[in-house]
Formats: sequence, C-alpha cells, structure tokens
Amino acid sequence: MKILCLDSGIFVGNCAALAEGGKNKVFYHTHSTSSPFPNLQNFAPGTGYEHIKKITEMNEVDLADMDMVVNLDVGRNDEIIEIKKKYPELSVVGAGYGKVLEENREGLKKWLKVLGLDVQDYKILYGIDALEEYSKNNTDIFVKIDIFRQSMETLKIESYEKAVKEQTFIKLRKEFGNVFGKNIKFIVEKKIDSEVEIGIDCFFSSGLDYLNKVFIGYEWHKGPYICKVADSDDMPKQIDETMSAFIPVLEKMDYRGPLSTEELIMKDGKHYLIDFCARLLSPGSALYPYAIKNWADALYGIGKKEYVELDIPFKFYGALPLFSEEAKEDYIFIDIKDRSKLDVIRFGSVCSDGKDFYGVKGLQGMCVLVAGADKWQDVIDKLKELNDAVNFDGKDDNYVNMLNKFPEIIKKGEAVGISF
Repeated sequence: MKILCLDSGIFVGNCAALAEGGKNKVFYHTHSTSSPFPNLQNFAPGTGYEHIKKITEMNEVDLADMDMVVNLDVGRNDEIIEIKKKYPELSVVGAGYGKVLEENREGLKKWLKVLGLDVQDYKILYGIDALEEYSKNNTDIFVKIDIFRQSMETLKIESYEKAVKEQTFIKLRKEFGNVFGKNIKFIVEKKIDSEVEIGIDCFFSSGLDYLNKVFIGYEWHKGPYICKVADSDDMPKQIDETMSAFIPVLEKMDYRGPLSTEELIMKDGKHYLIDFCARLLSPGSALYPYAIKNWADALYGIGKKEYVELDIPFKFYGALPLFSEEAKEDYIFIDIKDRSKLDVIRFGSVCSDGKDFYGVKGLQGMCVLVAGADKWQDVIDKLKELNDAVNFDGKDDNYVNMLNKFPEIIKKGEAVGISF
C-alpha cells in the first residue's frame, strides 16, 4: 500500500509502523511551522526513519495514487473532511467532523445532556477578570478552554488565596495578553469527588460500530498507562452506557478512526465523561502497533468502512513514557542498550540519522516502553525491567516509580465495578 500520514509530529512511531518493515510505502507530513516563520523543530519529527519518507510539501504526493490517508491526531481534520469528499473511494482515517467533540467543550456538555448521560454542573465565564472574581467565592474548581491546549491545559484552582500565591492569574494574563485575556472562554466546574478515573481507547468506523476489541485503562498523571483488552460488547457497564449513547453521534459525523475518553466513576453508579479525545491517546497509544498485530490492515478497513477485526494476542498491555528535561533546549541522543528490543521501545516525536534516534529540541518525550502479558502485574514487572534498556541525558526515572501506584488504582476500580 501507499499511505500518506498527516500528523503534528506526535505519532511518528504509530505511522512508521504502517510501513511493516518496507512492505508498505509511507509518506509522512508535518507542518513546518506553528508560527508565521518555518521552524525546523516542527519539521524534524519523523526525519531519517528507515521505512518512511518525510515530505515537506503536500504536493509531493498525488492523493489519487494513495491507498490510504491517516490522521491519528485531532488536528488536520479539516483536511480529512475535504479528502473524504474529493476521494470517496480512498481509505481515509480520521475523526473528521468528530473533532468538535474534543475541541468544543461546552458543546460536548450539551451533547451529554441530550444523550441522557450524567453531566456535572458547569459555568461559562469570559475573560480572566471574571475567572478571578469567580474564584474568590468558589473553591476546588477545574478550568478548561477550547482547542488551545498548549496555551492552557486543565487548570485546578483550589482556592483564590492559593491561586494568588502561585501567580495563576498573572501567568494567565501573560499567556493570553490584553486582547484574549478579556474575552477568552473558560468552562468551569466544581471538583467531582471520585477516586476512579478510567478511560476507553478504541476505534470506530461509520456503519460498523466500534471495532471488536477495546482498551480499558488507567493513565497516571500523563505518564504510565495500564489497560486490559475487552470485547466491544463486554465493556464495563458505566463505559458501555457512554459509548453506546455516542454511536448515533459518531455515525452522523462519519467518524472513522481512534478515540480516547476519560470518565470519573462514582460509588453511586453515576459516571461523568470529563474528556473526549477525537484521536489516539498520547503517549500511551505508542503500544498500539505492538499490541495490534494487523495494525496497517486494521486502519485500512476502518478508513474504507469495511469490516475488520483487531488481532490482539494478550489480555493486558502497558506503556511507560520516558521524558528528558534537557530536551527543552537540545537534541538528545537516545542510547539504546539492546537494539533487539526496538519492538518494545517505541519512538514518538523524535528524528533519526538513519541509525540512531534523537529527541527533538523543545519536545521532552523521548520514547515509550511497551509490554503485553496475560496478567496485569506481569505487564508492570516487564516495564520496570525495560527501563534499563534505554538511557539519555536528563532521563526522569520518577515515571517508572509511578508504576507502583497501579495496584491501588486497580483495587479502587474494582470497588466500583471495573473488573480488571
């Protein structure tokens, strides 16, 4: 197959795996700028990989000559929408119109109400002054914005006094400036008292429903990810209620691709969808090409709306992302101690000289270690052992220590009916 991957630079490893060691020809495109001026660091991810061709301009490929176009991120879905229209016979993977489920947070809340799902009370505020005033009389609030995640990820304000000490409002005014600081839209809600946050990571193809297998998993602080593989018709009750409700919405949007959710599960049976990602989980989804043995064929079927089953041999999988603080300022050489383990050392936003791999300056993610087994404790043990397989300047070993949190996390999930 000839495959064009449209990406932001995050899912290089997932795209490179589509080449299947040279069996398929993969063209990989990222925009060379996130500002008015071209930036080498934006272009760098994916450069030098053995089995993919990094292209600078979209006109370097003829879409009519491609077998598949893939977008695994939420960005670039405007292009996916147009490609679907212009090339109806092409296999096209991407959320398309489904991007709105991630990018419009208030809209998602409204959909949840229409679909009869549990929705936490929320408030819409415009401008930093309004947010600051609201926080004077409200504690333990979570604040989000639409689309611009790099400008502000989910913000927690425990109290006005603490926010002032941490210079929260000063930082926000510096980030958004005088123009946007006056009218930026904040979605604000009170803290939901739950000890269990779990998500589903799966694939949907319009007309075919969710694919046969799904990943039900826990992610700890944007770090390690441990999941079990379940049949799509045997999801935990709370998650099944959410995903079943969204089927007609995804059908209407001609959704063909990956999605990832986060839900808070309550002891009283209620459950709150707090995030809908119209893309792959990141960085945990680095395990997909390792876990899904028919990775390229599966995506092709999804994009063509043709029936396909995921071939996943193990019951449990895990991913351990590794980061370097020093990558903020430099390209970082990734020292692979045992190159026979390259199948379980998955690279993301890195570049290569054809032999060695380097973290891209400005991007802290170096690689993700992955493992599979029929017992979740074995997955954790394998990931701990793999930690010694790579080394690099500024390596943060705290992430491997986070794996020790999962027995307790899984136990709390069991208490609310999430069987692991």
